[in-house]
Amino acid sequence: MHELGSPGFAVLDVETTGFSTAHRVLEIGVVLLSATGEVEGSWSSLINPDRDIPNSSIHGVYGRHVKDAPAFAQIARELFGLLDGRVLVAHNARFDARMLSQELARAGLAPEETIPGYVCTMELSKRLLPGMPSKLGDVLTRVGISNRDAHTALADAEATAELVQYFLRNGVTLPGAASITIDARPLSQLAADSAVPLTREAAEAAHHEQEQAATEEAQPLELRPGDRVTLTGEMNRPRSEWEKEIREHGLIPGSLTKNTRVLVAADVDSLSGKAKKARRYEIPILTEQEFSVLLAGISDEEERITPEATVPNPPEVETPDYAPEGESAYMDDFYSGSSDSAAEVFYEEPSRESLLAALNLAQDALGLIANQHRGLDKALLPDSANGMLSGRAADVLAQLTDPEGDYQQVKLQVRGTASSALAGFYAGLDAREQLIARKRLGTTSPATLDTLGKELGLTRERVRQLQRPLASRLEELANRGAVAELREAMAAHAFPVARIGGIVEQLPELREEVPGWGLRLAEIIDAVDGSFAIEEDWVCFPSLKVARERTENLLKQGSDDYGVVPLDWVEERTALSPADLREWLDHCGYRLFEGHVLTETRSLPALGAGVLSIRGEPQDLDSLYEAIGQGRTNRSLANSLNASERIVRVSATKWALSEWGYEEYSTLAKLIERRLVAATDAGDEGVPLTALLTELPAKFDVAENSVRTYASTGQFELVDGIVKWRSAAPEMTSTPEDSRGMYWRDGRWKLLITVTSDHLRGSGSGVPGGVIHMLGLKYNESAELPSEIGTQRVTWGPTSNTLGTIRRLLEHQGIGEGERVWLDFHEGEYFSLERARPQQGTEGLAALAEHVGEDPEGDDEALRSVISRALGLGDNGANRRILSRFRARQDGFAVQLLEDLWL
Repeated sequence: MHELGSPGFAVLDVETTGFSTAHRVLEIGVVLLSATGEVEGSWSSLINPDRDIPNSSIHGVYGRHVKDAPAFAQIARELFGLLDGRVLVAHNARFDARMLSQELARAGLAPEETIPGYVCTMELSKRLLPGMPSKLGDVLTRVGISNRDAHTALADAEATAELVQYFLRNGVTLPGAASITIDARPLSQLAADSAVPLTREAAEAAHHEQEQAATEEAQPLELRPGDRVTLTGEMNRPRSEWEKEIREHGLIPGSLTKNTRVLVAADVDSLSGKAKKARRYEIPILTEQEFSVLLAGISDEEERITPEATVPNPPEVETPDYAPEGESAYMDDFYSGSSDSAAEVFYEEPSRESLLAALNLAQDALGLIANQHRGLDKALLPDSANGMLSGRAADVLAQLTDPEGDYQQVKLQVRGTASSALAGFYAGLDAREQLIARKRLGTTSPATLDTLGKELGLTRERVRQLQRPLASRLEELANRGAVAELREAMAAHAFPVARIGGIVEQLPELREEVPGWGLRLAEIIDAVDGSFAIEEDWVCFPSLKVARERTENLLKQGSDDYGVVPLDWVEERTALSPADLREWLDHCGYRLFEGHVLTETRSLPALGAGVLSIRGEPQDLDSLYEAIGQGRTNRSLANSLNASERIVRVSATKWALSEWGYEEYSTLAKLIERRLVAATDAGDEGVPLTALLTELPAKFDVAENSVRTYASTGQFELVDGIVKWRSAAPEMTSTPEDSRGMYWRDGRWKLLITVTSDHLRGSGSGVPGGVIHMLGLKYNESAELPSEIGTQRVTWGPTSNTLGTIRRLLEHQGIGEGERVWLDFHEGEYFSLERARPQQGTEGLAALAEHVGEDPEGDDEALRSVISRALGLGDNGANRRILSRFRARQDGFAVQLLEDLWL
């Protein structure tokens, strides 16, 4: 870490409409601190995001707050004027800086010119505080700081500023602070169209005044059958319910056009596309409550009420505090016991139909309560101080739920079950209707109209005509009585998603086959209830796709920059049991790891970053492979991690997140080079070898012998224990003549190699110095040779000579592992390879001829000439020269063979 410099700090927080690049900043809060931590000022403003706000429930900013707020470009100059010359600090600064950069880019500016970097208190907290907390609330709790109003930009910025002060008081220096000060000069390009900042308090007060003025000026509004109604936003009631009620009143739900009569919005001040278009067309925008009042004014006799569109609540109905005339005495007698009997008074009037209706209503009410709380016992528990049901409540509950008791028996007789209701419905149909019900309406795999038409001997249009009234009757049945109760129970136990097996355990009736239908009850309920679907053994509201999307959106809210979400955070926000939640997350493709959910699972680097984020410290390859290997090899995992910008290799065996600030380990040569540059920049002649031997093995897990070798190789030289820059560039002293594997063939030098698995995997390979000499390369220089399928690179590097991958050339010719090939460099003009002669297992000079890639046929003299020519000695090289050349090449096989033959 660098020492703290003189620039002050700009501690900043932003509230946004979401997390992706499509989302916008809608509030900014800033606290200005001196370099030593004293508060020098603060600033905040709401921002008009020019789009809908889908997450108002999180930060409390609604359309009414930002509709008159300035755009980002209108306050940018003032904001960055305050920040100029300061260091940006934020909690999860990567996110805040990204959102600000996006806004700067939208304003036509280059963000990197203004925001060169930042300090992140989240990363500092994870490194420095016990337990490595990351969320702002957890960090503040750990250090004893309170946040006066979480998820408001200025309050979060104030709390983060206190956290900075805490770090400074405890001697923590902020990383890189002196070199990343904000530069406001690029914002001079912005137009002078500035605006005054708008705080939440001012926005709320302005909205209240506007609301009062609008109430006074509102014009009466009424709806007529045939009017078009458009919905927008996340409604309190399901949209399907609203659309059904709209149709029942003779209105038409649909998309927004100039013919739309009203737009019903979750937020009447929304900046969504529909809302903006409605204002442009001067279409009234109503709340759900206002719209309900209008619907109540539509009747069959065309009698209507005309409430004002801006009335926030429906008119209150006054309830008289006296009984209607003629009833008072009756009720007095009943409650005083002066009548013949209370039972006689009660049973004198109600008809059988009234009693049945009352029973159904009572069962509907009990069902709704039980389903909402997942059991009547759970609904009653809040009234108990000790968490136990009272004696009377327990007794009543036992009577209600006893299957042999009066209530359940009468209920069964009056209402029946969902299965019996559907069976009775089916029995009342004629043969054609039964076929349509069974094969079209009650199944999740319906037959086509054409198929049914052929089976019934009808046209597809006639089948459609028969289906319409039948579907309406079935829908009516599904919306009342035992079928409706079962649907509500499924929703209560399953919303938003649950395993079908668990639901069937709770509601065993679902597994029954309904008489006549020949279908399980669960399938019929799934077919007739459009609010959910049973897919892949899950009950999902409204579908598997949407349930997955909702899960994805929930996880995005709780994830860090690496897609990591604490599992307990998810458990707090879902009705699923822990076991079902884990199964559902696995079904959605997420991975669970050490009490966290890994949401970015599509690549090894993403998984690796997630694991590192969870563990909070560098990890070795074996640990990472054990966590995320997924059947791949250690080598492929290492290659993937090395290719990631978010992960950095910090030693020969370990990787870390880039933002942790560790020095990158690439090669020993690079590490030595960095230290030698720093030493010579400081005026030293070099770096003591002892210093390198003390630091590098311990920090980067490399061998001391490797450090010694690299410190005197390539661009470095070792003089009197000091590693210095080499005074003269090294020269390649190897030649093709003394390079093992290089042989004279077809009038030029070629390289004979054996294909390995590394070649076939696509790895590069080493080449002898004779190739470098033949191509005339200088130190640290590369040559790119054309080939039939692309460019082939040959490099003389600091510690090795390398040839790029030849995998595609091998695959092109069908050459496999263990085969030998000739590599032909065509003296720097072209690159090609060809299959070499396979070895036949011969002996004597014939074996040596095969060893150098030549034909083993002929007598010893002929073979000696072939070998001599391959070594570049002509046809008649002397035996001693042939043996001497193989010795120079350190070719043990050839040397041993010739010594046995000639010496």
